[in-house]
Amino acid sequence: MLEWRKQTWPVFGGHPCKDSQVIFYQGKWTGYAGDKLIVISIYNLYNSKGQGQTWIDGYIGKLTAALGSK
Repeated sequence: MLEWRKQTWPVFGGHPCKDSQVIFYQGKWTGYAGDKLIVISIYNLYNSKGQGQTWIDGYIGKLTAALGSK
């Protein structure tokens, strides 16, 4: 199961950010790698849900390979 949450935070005066708001993502994947139930979580990922998905997919592959080799 894959879950994504989006958080939008306002930017107040005096901050170097040019945008009026900043977007963060939290991603969590729960599933089986081999016969083990695992959870992979990413928190406070700035403006890049796509990059987070790439990381999660990469970790799933690595965990599956590591658990399959034991």
